[in-house]
Amino acid sequence: MKTKRNYLWLYPLINVFLILCICGYQKENLFTATIIPYATINGNNIVGDINKADEIGIPINFISGDCGTIMEKPEANNIDRIAVKLDSPQRTVTDVDGNVYQTVLIGEREWMAENLKTTKYNDSTPITTGLSDLDWRNNTSGAYTIYPHDDVRGINSESDMLAAYGALYNWYASENDNLCPDGWHIPSDEEWTELTDYIASVNSINIGNQLKSCRQDGSPLGGKCADSQHPRWNSHKLHHGIDKFGFAALPGGIRHNNGTFSLIGSHANWWSATEGTAAYAWSMRSGFDSGDVFRFLNNKACGLSVRCVRRGVE
Repeated sequence: MKTKRNYLWLYPLINVFLILCICGYQKENLFTATIIPYATINGNNIVGDINKADEIGIPINFISGDCGTIMEKPEANNIDRIAVKLDSPQRTVTDVDGNVYQTVLIGEREWMAENLKTTKYNDSTPITTGLSDLDWRNNTSGAYTIYPHDDVRGINSESDMLAAYGALYNWYASENDNLCPDGWHIPSDEEWTELTDYIASVNSINIGNQLKSCRQDGSPLGGKCADSQHPRWNSHKLHHGIDKFGFAALPGGIRHNNGTFSLIGSHANWWSATEGTAAYAWSMRSGFDSGDVFRFLNNKACGLSVRCVRRGVE
């Protein structure tokens, strides 16, 4: 007579097999064909470990006052999309001062991969500078300034600061459309949105981290990315730049409309050419403590960084 065998011992093995299959599928879904040299798809150790501030529909006020009124942020979706580092020919553009900028093709447009440094309009007319706090506050024509280098570790002079982070321009400097090198222009709000939409179409998780330079105090990427010397991002336990598209965003800070300076190392702010109201214009912001980018209405008297753009060429 045959003995009835007990196959219960197989069940744990079957469960393990099924778990491995499911996890393997999920990993393949997230990472297949990824060619970026990073261990994760979103710049964090785990996809679910995202700040409360990054959840959809929760607004954040980074600063109070006229130089920071948050309006909206891009929506996050399709988290299983992968980010692919785009390889494009190395390009440069030179401004009227002779500054040479690296550029990068993202989507259909070519962007400066550095903040603007020019002290002149492209017709060689000098841009007003050296304004006191009071004069900066009352000025309604184009002007630029350079963030004070005192107490900024690794920056020892005004020229070092300009080379590291670029200049800060009020919005009026962009009014005549000749702030950028010939053939280039200040991006409109629509063009900034086009950029973030393009990044999101590749990987919608932490768009800001994908645009940030990897230079950060304590970056887990190590090597040249982990640097406490400026230019770099402040340290953060969750968010760090991975620069997947070569945009190399760096936090040049801000000069507020009252003339004071702040946010060096913590926030990057860039003008758009698009007015919001008589006194305000649209801008974009990325912070060290968030993986996203945000649209802001900023007072036109504020001093922000500038990135120039043009339609991409083959």
